[in-house]
Amino acid sequence: VVIFVCLLQCIGWITNQAGFSIGGTIEPVSLFSFPIFIALPAMVLCGAIVLFISIVIRQQLAALAVSAAIVAGLYYLSMGPNSALSSTFDLMGFYQLSLPSDLDPGIAEHLSNWLQRAALIILGFGILVISASVHPRPESDKTRSYILVSIFFLGASVALLGSVYFSSLQLIDKHQHWRSSHEAHRTEIFPDIDSINANVDVNPGKILTANVEISFSAPAGRQLEQAIFTLNPAFSIEQIFIMESNSAKKKPDFTFKDGLLIVDLENPLISGKQLTLSVHYTGTPDTGFGYLDSV
Repeated sequence: VVIFVCLLQCIGWITNQAGFSIGGTIEPVSLFSFPIFIALPAMVLCGAIVLFISIVIRQQLAALAVSAAIVAGLYYLSMGPNSALSSTFDLMGFYQLSLPSDLDPGIAEHLSNWLQRAALIILGFGILVISASVHPRPESDKTRSYILVSIFFLGASVALLGSVYFSSLQLIDKHQHWRSSHEAHRTEIFPDIDSINANVDVNPGKILTANVEISFSAPAGRQLEQAIFTLNPAFSIEQIFIMESNSAKKKPDFTFKDGLLIVDLENPLISGKQLTLSVHYTGTPDTGFGYLDSV
């Protein structure tokens, strides 16, 4: 794998030097994530499974078939419909990787992502030790030690995978709660957005600060007693004002929860009239927000 990655970098460097319109070197963090974060855990676990099966089953064709079935089963679990199981048994690490970004290159966003990859490696070592214990050899006095070591590795991997599974369930519950909160306001009257002016300061990987002015009006033939907007729930609102036509600023009553910013209007906004909302917020956005299907 390392040789293959180095070869890709060499080819990319040559294409850059030659001035080709395609090709190029791989971003360093992505380059590191492929052999270490993606390939290594999968290769350790799959290699350990194949070795164990080949020791237990002496018929090579049968061992190949069983090994392929087990690896295919793991792959199915990692790509199946149950997202908690998919994240837990993610063989290739696709669920663990952060979204690619040139501004903030990273590998994994949460600790559970690293724990999942570590659990696969530990599980692979546990299976290797089991393979050593069942492999026929003249000296058999170490079998007990091998079994104890394998139990330790397997127990550690099960504990780590269990923590990843429950973390995935908590994440799913949080997303479902967001979705339910948004669905509860499905029949509300929402403002028509006329314009948005924003000044956004991004410190990659650390914090985002934004000053946003939203000009909005009531839908035709309707009036608004409150204005409902969506905003990433990981942000915190520092200041919020209603800008009136005479440039006066008023602090409205508002609630911000579950990604819903609900601003109470002092007077109902009738169709044809316009207000401007000024919002200053800061924080690091939750990348799990913004994928609320059917809302």
